[in-house]
Amino acid sequence: ELIALVDDTTDDGVTRAIIALPQWCYMYTKLTNDETVQVRQAAHTLMGLVARVVKAELEPHIPTVLPRWWIAQFDPRAEARQSAEKTLLATFPGRRINKALRLCHTPLFAELQEIFESSPQTVVDIKAVEGLDVAKEMYERQVFCGLLALGGFLEKMVEVDKFDNGLRAGVGALLEPAAFWKLAGSKFANIRLGFLKLMPVLCQHMTSAVDDNLDKVAPLILGAMSDQTANNYAAIWPAILQLVKTFPRAWAQVDVRQVVLPRMCSCLRAAAYGSWAVTYPAVMPWLSTLPRSMVGFNLAAEMCNALWFPIATGAVPSVAYQLIAT
Repeated sequence: ELIALVDDTTDDGVTRAIIALPQWCYMYTKLTNDETVQVRQAAHTLMGLVARVVKAELEPHIPTVLPRWWIAQFDPRAEARQSAEKTLLATFPGRRINKALRLCHTPLFAELQEIFESSPQTVVDIKAVEGLDVAKEMYERQVFCGLLALGGFLEKMVEVDKFDNGLRAGVGALLEPAAFWKLAGSKFANIRLGFLKLMPVLCQHMTSAVDDNLDKVAPLILGAMSDQTANNYAAIWPAILQLVKTFPRAWAQVDVRQVVLPRMCSCLRAAAYGSWAVTYPAVMPWLSTLPRSMVGFNLAAEMCNALWFPIATGAVPSVAYQLIAT
């Protein structure tokens, strides 16, 4: 019905679309985390059409729709993500999106807080979907999107020099609960990935908050090479390197000999769980950050043996060694 109203560009059609706008905006916030990617994609496309038709009439409803619209840009499925990006850019071109985010930061923070505090049991009525497995998928996707949306918000505000103390306090409140930092060790691979991607941004722009929680986050990040999801390693190494660059004392928060080094050697012996193309170039930068007391002949020997094993067994090509020196 709404599609028909949007297609009707007569004055009467536009009037009816405006009347339906409050109901549609509410529906849109629910459809953005629908279990079906086609529904999410269609919702963003329709949101863009509605915005184009109703024009300035959308303004009172922006605080309602913008948080979910912004978060939807980070959907792991390209179809939904690209639809959200395209329509958001068309509705808020150039620096208008920065201004809209700044004005709507309160509802955005409220939405993110709800997401970070959610669980598979609360993210959706399990009776309304096909069981707990679907609810888990929806939860994993929602938290992943929320983590990236927070990072994207921080970068947008810094970009236009609008990250003032008020916004910093609001973001700080999101990071205050201990449960937030535990997301780094989530059993859901995409949630771990989202947190790893967010970590360098937090280190650079929310330094005090990370410092206050270094005892919680350092063991999870510095020991992340136990992660057996290959796709996560492109984010693991930037997160580790940025953390120890910003906080050299992070190494003191974890047992390097008993935890970090064994995990690193196991990772290398396992061809970095399929991530050797991104892990091998990170080996030397990672070694350079270790405390001097940890670096010696024994470590060098263990590392060489661990690196050689997958090459000797044919798990990785011999030319992979060249990546270590790059």
